[in-house]
Amino acid sequence: MIETNAIRRMRDRLDLARRSPRRVASNETTAWPVKALMAWDSPDGVEIGVRDLISGLATYGDVHSQSGWKIGDDGVLGPAFKAIAESILTLLNGELGRFDGGTLDQLVRDICQENGVELES
Repeated sequence: MIETNAIRRMRDRLDLARRSPRRVASNETTAWPVKALMAWDSPDGVEIGVRDLISGLATYGDVHSQSGWKIGDDGVLGPAFKAIAESILTLLNGELGRFDGGTLDQLVRDICQENGVELES
């Protein structure tokens, strides 16, 4: 699986949250950042689909950008990419397993921004 910049930033944010002084002092291993990282690395059940949808969006945009331009600049592919991202955001209202919806919402928005696709807030 390709790890795009947006996915790397999400993992970094989760790792920072996991290592916060409060969590380290309490040796808290069930906190949401730990669960989210575990879900991303070893998804189970619905987590597989959630991770793969987001990863697929990120990978498609990343591979497309290797051609030298952003998918958001394409009059046909840009709107399709946006529609997929908006659909993923809607699906984040459903079951997510160990994932945190807010973190995944921001990740999808970061992926779109990297690819020149503007989403409504």
